[in-house]
Amino acid sequence: MLQAIKLAKNGKYSVKSNPIVGCIIVKNNQIIGRGYHQKAGTAHAEINALNQASAKTEGADVYISLEPCCHLGKTPACTDSLIRAKIKRVFFATKDPNSLVAGGGMRALNQAGIETKVGILKNKALRLNPNFSHRMKTGTPIITLKIAMSLDGKIALNNGDSQWISSKKSRDDSHKMRALSDTILTTSNTIIADNPRMNARVKTKKKITQPTKIVIDKTGRLNYTYQFFNTDTKIIIITQNKNYLNPPTDNIHILIVADFSLKNIFKSLECFEYNSIFIECGPRFATALIKEKICDQLVLYLSPKILGEDSMSIFKNKITKISDAPKLTIKKIKRIGQDIKLTLEL
Repeated sequence: MLQAIKLAKNGKYSVKSNPIVGCIIVKNNQIIGRGYHQKAGTAHAEINALNQASAKTEGADVYISLEPCCHLGKTPACTDSLIRAKIKRVFFATKDPNSLVAGGGMRALNQAGIETKVGILKNKALRLNPNFSHRMKTGTPIITLKIAMSLDGKIALNNGDSQWISSKKSRDDSHKMRALSDTILTTSNTIIADNPRMNARVKTKKKITQPTKIVIDKTGRLNYTYQFFNTDTKIIIITQNKNYLNPPTDNIHILIVADFSLKNIFKSLECFEYNSIFIECGPRFATALIKEKICDQLVLYLSPKILGEDSMSIFKNKITKISDAPKLTIKKIKRIGQDIKLTLEL
C-alpha cells in the first residue's frame, strides 16, 4: 500500500480536478502491475496497472490508495475491470468521498465475490487529496490567497517596485503551489500593473498540467496582448461587461456575472468543479477577500526585509479596535532559505 501511495504522487501536478491515485497488483508475492492516474479524462490508476499486468491477473491482489470507482463517468467503472480481471482481493486505503462512489465500489466488488479491506495506511492516503475531499464534502473548492511581504507588512515600494521581496527559493515554492492547484486567479489590476504570465514553472520530471487561469475584469479593461493570454491553457474571464471583446482563441471563455459581489463571483465558479483556487493579487482585492471571509487559507512568504512606512501595505482595511481584527490560525510554519512560509487558516 505504501508503494501505491508513493506512486499516486506522480500525478500530483497533472490530474487537477480528479484525485491522485496509485495502484499496485501483486500475485505470488511479486508485483505484476503498477499504475497511477495521470490526467482527468484518462485511464484511472487501476486500469493502468491492469494493462501493465496483462492477462496474469486471475487470483491476484490489488492495493489502491483510494476506493475504486463504480460509476460511468469520463471513463468506465474501475470495479467492472477488476471483476473481469478475476482479482481475488482488493485492499484500498480510504473510501472515496465522492457521493457517486462512497462505499459503492466496495459493495460492487463484494457482490462479485471479491474480498475487500479498507483502512490500510488511511492517514497517509488522506493527505494525498485534501482539496478533492473538501470539495466532495462541501461542494466548494479550497481557496488560497498567496502573499509575499516584508517583515513590516509591505508588498512593494511606493514606486511599485516589488522584484523581488521574497527569495528565489520562495518563488520556486510558490510555482509548486500553482502547479498543485486547479486554477490561478488574479485581477485586471494585477495584469495591467505587472503583465505576468501566471503559469506554473516547476523543474520536475513529473507531468504538469497547467492550471486554468482566471481573471476578474469587471468593466473590460484588458485586451488580449498581455502575456497572461499568450497560452493554450484554459482561461476564464469574469466580467460584468456584456460587450466584452470577443476572444481570439477557443481556450478563452467569457463568464458574465450580473451580481458582482465577491461571494457571487466565487459562487459562479462552483459549476466548473475545481478543487482549488490559488489567488495572487494586489492589496485592495486581498483586503476584500479577507474582510468578506472568502478564503479558506492564507499563505504568507515573509522576507527578512524592511521597506519602510512609505511602501505599499498589503492590508488596506482600517481597524479601530483589536477585537475587530481578523483572527487567523497558524497551520504550518516552514523556513525556505532566508524566508518564512506561514500557512494560516482564516
